[in-house]
Amino acid sequence: MKVILLGLLLLLANNDSTWAQKVFTSLDKALKQPDAVETLDLSNHKLNELPFPIGKLKKLRILILDHNNLTHLPESFYGLTALEEVSIFDNQLEGLNGNIFRLVNLKKLDLGKNKINKLPNEIAKLQALTNLNLSQNPLATFPKPVLTLKSLQVLALDQTGITTLPETIIDLTDLEALFLSDNQLTHLPSNIAKLAKLKKLALMRNQLVSFPVELPTELEDLFANQNQLTALPASIGRCVKIKKLYLRGNRLTVLPDSLLLMNRLTELDVAYNQLTTLPEELLTIPNLKMICLRGNMFTDEAKKRIIPHEKRLKMDCEE
Repeated sequence: MKVILLGLLLLLANNDSTWAQKVFTSLDKALKQPDAVETLDLSNHKLNELPFPIGKLKKLRILILDHNNLTHLPESFYGLTALEEVSIFDNQLEGLNGNIFRLVNLKKLDLGKNKINKLPNEIAKLQALTNLNLSQNPLATFPKPVLTLKSLQVLALDQTGITTLPETIIDLTDLEALFLSDNQLTHLPSNIAKLAKLKKLALMRNQLVSFPVELPTELEDLFANQNQLTALPASIGRCVKIKKLYLRGNRLTVLPDSLLLMNRLTELDVAYNQLTTLPEELLTIPNLKMICLRGNMFTDEAKKRIIPHEKRLKMDCEE
């Protein structure tokens, strides 16, 4: 849930424009002055359907329909070609019409927590799209039309039931954040390091048994709590920009010495693994502020090396 919320925050990030002009919260009032409406927020309106007259709002750029009961969208919706941001989070939406291709200016699309099991191929026409949230939908398989969205920077697929990630994910060359928590992944593509701009990767609560030999070197945040990892590749030390590394609740028995190369590391969570010792000097990484170690099987010697750092580092961590 934390990662899902993080994904949503990213989808809304840098969205100051949402509040730069008047936000209409009534469709009736908006329709009285359609040319003045750029932002319409109909969240929590108990809508079972979106009224057809919404198509009259030709200058609408931002549409928020969160927390309703919508199962489909009217044809008039697809005529709102000025739309740049659409959020339909937490509805009962079963899918999108192929006419989605008409929304060529769309940059941010939040479809999280609906009943979508397939995307139309026409979504490939949305080449301006940078943020896409599909979390908490029964997709079961990775939605292939997404691979054509070359401008995509943030992709959220938490809790969608996917079991594999295609190697063609590297076609998303602008991707900076990828959220895949609460799925059934057992491995990552061997070529995932080719996602050269990826900074955030969330993989919590999957079934990963190992990482690829190489990981994206631009990573800053890597969340892989509660998997089945038994070891980390020594090459993880090449990810020198990592600030947050979360590996709680795996089966790690040792940490590679290459972690010492992560000079920007501020938070390290390796609680509830099977560690008996730590790399020499790991606790002295200059920017390290928090390290979670509880629930391991440290030797008495390892514990003695840890104790002197208890005042400087936050160690009493809860998930």
